[in-house]
Amino acid sequence: MSPRNSRRYQAKFLTLFFTKLLTLVAYPLSAAILLGATALALSFTEWRGLGQLLLGFVLMVLWIAATPVCANWLSWRLGTKVPGLTLEALPRSDAVIVLGGASSDRILRALRIYHAGKAPRILISGGTVPWLRQALPEARGIANILVEFGTPLSALILESNSRTTRENAINTTAIFKDNSWRTALLVTSVTQMPRALAAFRKAGLDVVPAADTFVGPPQVDSLFDLLPDAWTLYWTTSALKEMIGLFIYRVRGWA
Repeated sequence: MSPRNSRRYQAKFLTLFFTKLLTLVAYPLSAAILLGATALALSFTEWRGLGQLLLGFVLMVLWIAATPVCANWLSWRLGTKVPGLTLEALPRSDAVIVLGGASSDRILRALRIYHAGKAPRILISGGTVPWLRQALPEARGIANILVEFGTPLSALILESNSRTTRENAINTTAIFKDNSWRTALLVTSVTQMPRALAAFRKAGLDVVPAADTFVGPPQVDSLFDLLPDAWTLYWTTSALKEMIGLFIYRVRGWA
């Protein structure tokens, strides 16, 4: 690798690393730990009362973020930004595009679309994040699962260099142009769809959204919808990540 390419790679790596790192402070658990540590430090000073108030605020926000009604509301807000199409309503296209993430929902959605005859091929886009030391690119892992479920290897196209949604869009669009393909169905999570859809259209590929799940308006059906849950906190964090990501993409002109 030439010195120029090496510096370019290092710059991309640092940008990716610090983007992922800095956004952590906006996520509920990370923010709670940071603010909780601040509250603990204040409790040993003359600002003890402020520390207790801050700790109470942190616990309240963390509780709300971990409730199903909060996670459902955030996911629903993101889901309303793009149309939700049933399998029957999806148009025939040149390919199904599946973004990395190895989610069982999006893999199943891509399988159903392919077997319904909506597209003759599945393009899987997803590489590796350098510091995670993944054994396989995400695209390869998803492809292995699709083959196990009966998808012919000849129907799969792998794009395994992307590390971000923007790179998914740019690299996939290049493959479409090289093969003179024009239409595509985009499969990813309902929360990532607004950012992914905007990134692909910015890259020059007008895709049709085919989210892996549908989210209805939030409802409080029982007391459990107001009780904290660790898995629900993950979904709240994912939704917030996408909201922040969509804002950053728009500011940087990527969406």
